[in-house]
Amino acid sequence: MMNGQTQQVVDKAEEALALLEKEEKAFRGHWVWKDLHCTPEQFFSAVNRHVKSLNIPPEKWNAAYNKAKQASKVRSAERRGAYRPINLQMIGALRV
Repeated sequence: MMNGQTQQVVDKAEEALALLEKEEKAFRGHWVWKDLHCTPEQFFSAVNRHVKSLNIPPEKWNAAYNKAKQASKVRSAERRGAYRPINLQMIGALRV
């Protein structure tokens, strides 16, 4: 028989798994994939093929990618601070 603490751990694990499944379903059903007429796997495979076709050394590519990713995070944080909180799902539904 499980004690209370073990049951809490099991409940949290089940809750985390349910959240993961929900988010995975939302990701796969995202409008971007419908607009591009592809799956996430097809998209990222195409991106990887394109990057490899550029013949850029992996170290140089990773450095540039990480720099761009960090700059995007900073810009995103700055923009978030400029606007009052809003429902992002509602914005996604409003796209033209």
